[in-house]
Amino acid sequence: MPSDSYHRAATLNNNGLAAYCLNDYSAALDSYRNALELTLAPLERRDLYPIIYVNIANIYFSQDDTQPAWQALRTAHEINPSNDHALLGLAVLHAAEGQWDEALTIWRSLASEYPFFADIDQVVERYYRWNPPMADLVHQIAARLDPATA
Repeated sequence: MPSDSYHRAATLNNNGLAAYCLNDYSAALDSYRNALELTLAPLERRDLYPIIYVNIANIYFSQDDTQPAWQALRTAHEINPSNDHALLGLAVLHAAEGQWDEALTIWRSLASEYPFFADIDQVVERYYRWNPPMADLVHQIAARLDPATA
């Protein structure tokens, strides 16, 4: 059963997402940082922290500030190397920087683990429905895939 701190962190993450959707990036970052300050059990951190760090990366990406976006995504990936949010974020950031081989390699790895990655619209809906620039990059990655391996 998740701890009270986990529930508070998850609520702060959701508050951050709401602020992000309203383009209130400062409030979103505050919510995310407050969530990361809570003490969680190791498994709870492994579950929730990568998502929070990906959300932080999305804010920086939205502001064309890729250095802290990379840092947040790398942190998310270090916490949980198999987290689909972190891996997709890395693929999208590689694509944004024209590093298509890296983006496609990560995408193919995700597609082998998560069959719904074959449906680009489902991926966009699940991960980037509120972020059109990142959704566009997902479509660009998909367009570069070999249909036989997509």
